[in-house]
Parts: sequence; structure tokens; C-alpha cells
Amino acid sequence: MTDTLNLESLSIDNESKEINVSLSYLNANHERLALLKNVTITYIAQSKGDYQDFVNSPHHHLVNSLIINSEHIDFDQVKFPATVTKLFLQQIVKLNFNSLGSSITTLLLNIDDTTFSYSNSIPESVTELLVSVPEYKDVPAVSTLLSTGLPSQLTILKLENIALKSDVPVPVTVKDIVLTDCSNPEKLVVKTVEPMPSTVAKIKTLEQLTWAKEQRWLTKLNIQATLELTPGLIGSHVTMVGMFNYKGAVAKGIFPEGLVDLSLGTQSLIEADSLPKSLKIFKLYQYNHVFVAGNLPSGIEDLDLGNYNLPLPVGVLPESLKKLALFRYEHQINVDVLPKGLEYLFMCNSNVAILPNTLPSSLKTLILPSYNKPLEKSTLPASLTDLQLFAFNQELVPGTVVGTEDILPANLERLVLQSFDKPLPIKLNKLVFLDIGALTQDIASVLSNVSKVQINFQSIRDNVELPSSITDLTMERVGSQSVEGVVLQKGFFPASVKTLSLKLYGIQFGADLIPNTCVSLETDQINFTTGSLPQSLNVFRIKHRGISGPNDFVKQYSNTTGIIPTKTVSYNGTLFTF
Repeated sequence: MTDTLNLESLSIDNESKEINVSLSYLNANHERLALLKNVTITYIAQSKGDYQDFVNSPHHHLVNSLIINSEHIDFDQVKFPATVTKLFLQQIVKLNFNSLGSSITTLLLNIDDTTFSYSNSIPESVTELLVSVPEYKDVPAVSTLLSTGLPSQLTILKLENIALKSDVPVPVTVKDIVLTDCSNPEKLVVKTVEPMPSTVAKIKTLEQLTWAKEQRWLTKLNIQATLELTPGLIGSHVTMVGMFNYKGAVAKGIFPEGLVDLSLGTQSLIEADSLPKSLKIFKLYQYNHVFVAGNLPSGIEDLDLGNYNLPLPVGVLPESLKKLALFRYEHQINVDVLPKGLEYLFMCNSNVAILPNTLPSSLKTLILPSYNKPLEKSTLPASLTDLQLFAFNQELVPGTVVGTEDILPANLERLVLQSFDKPLPIKLNKLVFLDIGALTQDIASVLSNVSKVQINFQSIRDNVELPSSITDLTMERVGSQSVEGVVLQKGFFPASVKTLSLKLYGIQFGADLIPNTCVSLETDQINFTTGSLPQSLNVFRIKHRGISGPNDFVKQYSNTTGIIPTKTVSYNGTLFTF
């Protein structure tokens, strides 16, 4: 057996250096865990017994993050280890804050019942606080908790599903407030004028909008009510507005100069020069008027025309545009309609033939879910690195059309052809992602110079062998092909492969399918037989979607020999040791 504590391979979040450990892993690997620096080590207790076993472990001091998911634990009596700095309590009914001690800096409270009660105050050590209640339920104690004093050194406040009933004095130390489905934001008493980068306030009334105008810290508004706006009603400090079903006029001064991001649902005519020149992101819905020059500010970089289905004349789209999304557009795009600097184009419904030389040479991403017209030479610019044609199933064989070998750009890194079942004419040496209709030997050969790639497919043909250049492979089956009887055959995976991620939704692989050169495997499977896993493995991760849990898996294989080649398994992000 081989085994390794490889943080890069086994951590659930490598960038933030976080690891979930089971009690078996903690006890078996405590010496190595003690050597880790700047790593969050998390233990998840699913029951009162789980938590008690953790507390009784002589190595629980190595854990600095706790998640407790059981309503059967009396949080009014529990004492938490002094080494824990991050605590997430689920399904809370009763809590004594004095039991938390003074080491907790991050506290997440998921309150499960309207009868929730607490005693004492949130520890002063807490700098990040999240409070969540059941959706649409009034929990009186939460309003009291928030209004009677937040920790004086708090820097981040997150509230979910809370209807604020009384004033919440926010400490001046707070740098950010995150509101998720919270009402009555005017109850937040904030003295600072520095903008809170994540705060988006739901505005339902004119009174709330008037309040928001005086809150310099509040720069993002989601105006849900069908208010008729007048010039100056929205504060000049506001940089983002979302407003749908707007019935009023879109005239100059309605939206403040300085506004950067606007999502607007309106059937009203947008008058020339009525939108602020500062606008960079504009999402427009329900609009059905012909655009003319001057309707759109010259500095827009990201434009989403959700329901728009009228021809776009030359000169309407600003030259600054980098990203364009057209969901219902079904018209011919003529030469010079698209700006020369456009990098991203999404057209959801369009199946109108794209003429050669109409797409700008700057384009990097092209997404056409409904497109199924023949492609000619010079239709797709050589600059493309991401091409997604979900419905496309036209011939791309050299000689069928003059110059066909140049149809697909050679620099493609991502290619989606979910309905495609024909040969590809060129090798794609830079491809890292392929989503194909039918995975055939011809398609596999296109990857003969690729070393790291993800392959998704709708179906797979018999006797396919992947090229020997591949060392790192992620593979998903995303189609509707029947699971029964589908077996990947020996020789499908090349002997060169070192890292495999197989999310095949139930397709079984037989003995010796995975070569004995593979050292890292991630799979959604939990049923294995002798020989189905190579002895070369030292990193083994399972991401299973079924009801079977990690304890069942460990119990199933703990008394077997030779089936699981590693002592350690990462099961849905938690490390277990047999």
C-alpha cells in the first residue's frame, strides 16, 4: 500500500489551504497534521456521538475549524476546544455564547427554529459573523441578538433570510456587509461612509430609496418595486442598480452619473444620451425598440440584450464593447455591426447563417447553442480559443468545401459540439476541454498532442483508445445513453496517464482498465472489485452523489484486502483512514 499526505491533491480547497478530516484520519495522521502551517483543518460532527468522540480524542487540538450539523446537541452546555477559531453551528435551538470561549474569530450560526434562544453575548473575539434563519420565518431572538450589540472588532457581517425589525448598530470596524434575502435594510445603523463592497440592498418603497440616498456606504441597490423614478432620486454615490418591470421614462438624470452597472427591465424608449456615460455593464430586458446611434453610452464594455429581437444597425454598438449576449436575436449580422474589439459573443436562439468576415478578429469566445448551419472558410476568426456549438452537426471534412481545413481555428482551447458525430479535420494541440456528441476514435486522434484535457460526451463508441500524449484526464458522461452494459474497455486509457478524474454517473470499469501508472484518481463510483483500482494510486478521492455516506464506505472496505490500494481516502472532501 502507498499513501501520501499531499495537500495540493487532497485538500478540498487548495487555494485557501483547507482540509476536512475524519476522526480516523486525525488519529492516524496527527504527527503529519501537526507539521502543517497556515492550514485550516476542519472536523465535521454529524451527531452528538461524533462530537463527543472528537472531544475525547487526544489530538483534537490540531483541529481549528468545527462544523456541527446535529440538532440533538445541546449547545447551551457544550464547551468548545480553545484551539478552534472557526465554528459553524447548524440547526441551533439554544446557545450559551459563553461556551464558545475567546478563541473564535469566525462564527456561523444556522438557526433552525423560531423558538431559538440564547444567553450572554457574542464573544468579542469574533471578527466574522454569519447569521442565517429559515426562509420566510420570524425568529424574534435574532432581532434582539443583532440589536443588543455586535462584537466591537467585527469586520464582516453576513445575514441570510432575516427581516430586520429593530435598529442594528454596526460597529465602525465593519468593512463589509453581505445581505442575502434580507428585508428592511434601513434598520442597519452604519456610521462609516466607506463603501461596503458586497452590500446589495433590496429597495421596495420610496421611503427606503430616500434613506439609501443618504447612505454613502451603500452603493448597490436592487430596486424591486415598480417605482417611477425622477432625476436625483438615486444617490450620486450609487454604482450598481438592478430594476425590473420599470414603467417610468428612461430620461437623462434618472440614473446618476457614476453608475457603472445597470440591470434594467423596461418597455419604455431609451432616449438618446439618457444613460450615464460612466456605464460599463448594461443588462437590458423586455426592450423592443430599434436602437439608434446614441442610445448606448460609448464606454459600455459588457452588454446583455435579453429579449431584444430587432435588427442591429451598423454604428449602434459602442466600439468599447468587449462582451455581448443576445438571447432572442434571430437576424443576420452584417459586416461592421460588431465592434472590432469584441472578445465574447453569445447568441442563444440564432440559427441564421453567419457570413464570412462578419465576426471581429478580436473574438475569443463564441457561444451559439442553436446554430446548425454549414461553416465556411473565414467564418470563424483565428483568434477564437473557446467555441461552443451545442446543436451543430455539419460536415467538417477536408475537401467537402474548399478550404475546410481552415474552418476550425487551430488555437482552440475549449470546444463544445454536443450534437456532433462526424470527424474533425485537424489536430487541436491546445485543447484543454472537449464536449462532444459521440466520442469516436477519429475524435480521440484529434488530441494526439494534448497532455491535459477534460472530455465530456453524449455517447462513446467501442474500441476507442485515447492518445498516449495524455497524462492528466478528466472525463464526464453527460448524455442520456443507458448505463446498463456500458463498460470502458481495457486500453481505453493510455499507459501515460498519471491523473484521472472520472465522473461517469454509474458507468462501471472492469479490472485493469486504469493503468498501473495512475497515481491520482477522483471518481463518483463507490463500488469496486479486486483489480479495478491500480496499486500505483497514492491519492484517491471520491465525490459521490448518492445517499450512501463515508462511514458506510469505510465500513464496506475496511476488512477487505487489495481492493482499495490507499490507506487514505478523501470522501466528499473529508479525509478518512482505514
